[in-house]
Amino acid sequence: MKRWRRRAVAAVLGTGLIVTGAAGGEVEAAGADAASSPRGAVAGAGAAPVSETAVPTGAPARDTSPGQEPEAAKVLAELHVDVTGDDFPDTVDLTGRPLMAGSPMLGDFVLTMTHGVAGTKIILPLGPKSFVGLEPVLYPVDIPGQRGSGVLVSIGNGGSGGTRSSLLVSFAEGVAREVVPREELNAGLQAKIEYLDGFKARLTEPRTGRSVTLDLRDRKTDYLRLGIFDQNGKLLKPVSGFVDGYSVFVPVRQPDGHQVFEGRQTLSGAYRSDGLAVLASTWALQDGKLELRDVRFLTVGPKGAAADPSLDNQPAPKYPVGSEFSEPGTWPPETILDSRYADMDGDGVRDSVLLLGTRRPDNGAMWWNISPAVVDGATGASHIFRLDGEDQGYSPLLWVGPLGETGQKVILASIETGGSGGTSYYSLWTVKDGLLHPVIDPAALSDGVAKKASVRFLPGFLAELRIPSVHVQWTFDVSDRKDEYIALGLYNDQGRLLKNQEGWVDPLSSLTPVDENGDGVYDALIGKQAIAGAAHVDRLGTAVSRWVLSGGQLTLRSVRVEPTPPAPGA
Repeated sequence: MKRWRRRAVAAVLGTGLIVTGAAGGEVEAAGADAASSPRGAVAGAGAAPVSETAVPTGAPARDTSPGQEPEAAKVLAELHVDVTGDDFPDTVDLTGRPLMAGSPMLGDFVLTMTHGVAGTKIILPLGPKSFVGLEPVLYPVDIPGQRGSGVLVSIGNGGSGGTRSSLLVSFAEGVAREVVPREELNAGLQAKIEYLDGFKARLTEPRTGRSVTLDLRDRKTDYLRLGIFDQNGKLLKPVSGFVDGYSVFVPVRQPDGHQVFEGRQTLSGAYRSDGLAVLASTWALQDGKLELRDVRFLTVGPKGAAADPSLDNQPAPKYPVGSEFSEPGTWPPETILDSRYADMDGDGVRDSVLLLGTRRPDNGAMWWNISPAVVDGATGASHIFRLDGEDQGYSPLLWVGPLGETGQKVILASIETGGSGGTSYYSLWTVKDGLLHPVIDPAALSDGVAKKASVRFLPGFLAELRIPSVHVQWTFDVSDRKDEYIALGLYNDQGRLLKNQEGWVDPLSSLTPVDENGDGVYDALIGKQAIAGAAHVDRLGTAVSRWVLSGGQLTLRSVRVEPTPPAPGA
């Protein structure tokens, strides 16, 4: 059993912090220039339980004349996830206060982590004092090589460009630290903007060399007025354009389950509102650094930027993981296990897609009554679909994306069963008129090809897999394990089959959307299932199936077999 030592902890980034202990003494954790320290200072380790009071130093001056007293700090955003790596959910709060009464701009941001078991706190003022903004959001983030989630703090800067600033914090093992330096996290990309003859502009991202040339004839009248081009399209004066900071920087779950960051920056031409394109970037976190994985230009038309399905798998900002959710008039509330933020019904407004569940009292890591839900972004109406079986397990995840020949958006939910075979439950959904509709029975989807297949042993140390519906017949040479089969009485020394023995195919262990031609629409779902022989550990190979959505139906198109390689020395 784990024993938790209660202690008073003060972690500081950017401002001073004073922690008041049980005996009333004060310990100064760091000075006002503590922002240069990569790790939060720790005070009072091993002390008795205390009541902690954070007093940031160097705070902005405020109007405290009668009737203008500063408003009290309030919770602006909250997460309930395991951030310390002990498999128990902790609470992370972001608090702040208006810069002045009635102002939407906020300051004095403080991030507080409350340990889910011990109840101890890490208090992290997000200095410096000039760090102000609005519409803060907290996102849970995967940190490679770390148990427990990191926390991405995203705060709007308040300018007309809609840019945001971010801070990535880890509380692993009870220590607060910035995972990536703030300057690096918010640096974004640069771009070269060149206007060319013929009412054109070329945009180039120098790190990758990617470029795109835009036809700007739809802005001809404005550019003639500004003297940028003449009537024949000859460029009269250079235009350097503008590259904004991030308007979006969010964690996004990929189809294979890995998490990346998606960034979006607006590129403008002759003036700030002359939007040319959105510079989209994909980043992976590796060894405390951001690695650039992809760069693309999203065009901007008369109605704004083009559709951006890469952002569909960001967490729903209004429904953070670990928070409670209930429909009007229902009780008790359920826990949000995962969420996505995507326009599911084509009305141009992003909806919130949720997985809800209840923690099993006898198994803290297991969830039951897991149910998909959707909250309409335009109306706020919600719909929960209750599963009949296949509704309990571990590590529930969502994926949203366009699938099949029509590019219809679907919701793919997965729940690990926790069994020794590493199988999972899967369900596939669409949304119409605000309601969830299953594309296929979840039990049938989770079975994959298991009930369509047969496995049997043949004389001569052979085994055969058959899947008649897709004309699959595969023979395995199992002579590399003949000694085990002889010991089991399945064969004699000459390979004669002594008894009828059937194997089986497990349910799905993975089901992954694939975009086979890189056009942003996923062509198929690829499933993998273990093929077992005389026992579960007797793995003959893997059945790899391809499922296609066509005419609203999910159909099995093909299966290929990946045999298990012979053991070394066999």
